[in-house]
Amino acid sequence: MQEVGIKALKDNLSQYIGLVRKGEIVIVKDRNEIVAEIRKPNQSKVQNIFIQEAIQKGSILPEKVKGSNIDKILKKYNKHKLTDIRPQEIYASLKDK
Repeated sequence: MQEVGIKALKDNLSQYIGLVRKGEIVIVKDRNEIVAEIRKPNQSKVQNIFIQEAIQKGSILPEKVKGSNIDKILKKYNKHKLTDIRPQEIYASLKDK
C-alpha cells in the first residue's frame, strides 16, 4: 500500500497508475487526511454496474424472475409504440419484487 499527497500524485500520475496495475493500492491524502483510494476495479462489480445502467436505460430487460410481473408489464405496454415505453417504470416495478 502506497500513500501519496495530491500534488505528488498529479506530478507522478503515470507512476502511481503503474503501481495500481500491478495490484498495489494507492491511498491519496490531502493535508494528512485520507481522501481517496485508488485500486484495480473488481471486474464483477464493474460488470454489474454496466448491467444495472443498461437495465435503467432500457437497453436490456432483466431475466424473468419467479413471481415477477414482467409479463403483466409487457402486456400493458404491448399496445403502445416502443417509444412510449418508459424503461425506468418497468425497472422500478421489477426492483420492488
